[in-house]
Amino acid sequence: MTPGPDSSTGPGAFGAQDPYTDEESHRLHGMDMAVQEDAPLCLRCEGPGILEARVPHVWDNGYGEPLPCLRVLVLCPGCDQADPAAAELLALFGVDDLIDDANAELFTALVGPWVEAVSARPADPATLVDVGDS
Repeated sequence: MTPGPDSSTGPGAFGAQDPYTDEESHRLHGMDMAVQEDAPLCLRCEGPGILEARVPHVWDNGYGEPLPCLRVLVLCPGCDQADPAAAELLALFGVDDLIDDANAELFTALVGPWVEAVSARPADPATLVDVGDS
């Protein structure tokens, strides 16, 4: 995702444990969004993804101890092609390579529901990152 020149920047919500090291970080729908040079890696198929979102998650370690972590959500053109929650986002990125002023409002309207839908599904342990490792 590449924002336009008028995008707002600011500190990440995770403070010293900000999951993004890129200087250009954006706040959207309670998530930090960052520009990445390379496409994110899909953790399901290991192919190139389109968009990565990292959202706070709590994992039960099996001993009754909640472990705070980050859940990595990747929009993947291969894995998500039949997912109704991803359909409109995939269509947007099929037409537009970049997120800029012309499509930022549409992107904002689509990314929140996608993150909510994917976050509501059971978490795959492969998509969880210890906040100390991010």
